[in-house]
Amino acid sequence: MSYSAHCSVLVALAFGSVSACTADRSVHAATEPAPPPPSQPDLRIELVYDRVTPSLYAGGSRFVLYGDGTFDLQYAIGGYSGRYSRADSTLAFQFDALNTLGPWRAVGAVHGDTLAVKFNDFMQMTDFEDGAYVRP
Repeated sequence: MSYSAHCSVLVALAFGSVSACTADRSVHAATEPAPPPPSQPDLRIELVYDRVTPSLYAGGSRFVLYGDGTFDLQYAIGGYSGRYSRADSTLAFQFDALNTLGPWRAVGAVHGDTLAVKFNDFMQMTDFEDGAYVRP
């Protein structure tokens, strides 16, 4: 076999292998399921409670509870986030923020449309005020 014939056979074999691999890959791609889309947290607002008791802070505050177990305590100039859990009429709030003394937590008791919130000692030492919040 001449040199040019030998090269032609190698080139033909190489292209045949590439096309076989390409065809094989397309068959597998067609039969493999697509990966599931990334899950998005349910940020649908479940409940909103606006503060009704007097506060030292202008603009008031409110608790916004989301369907994925997270919440925001919103003030006119910012806010705090965290996670909550519910057992009957009691809400336990665990804030993402904390101070050097310990974790920030609060407990809420729901009575009808009213949420009575009591902040733990660590939060009260940083000027958080217990109070009542009502659903608008």
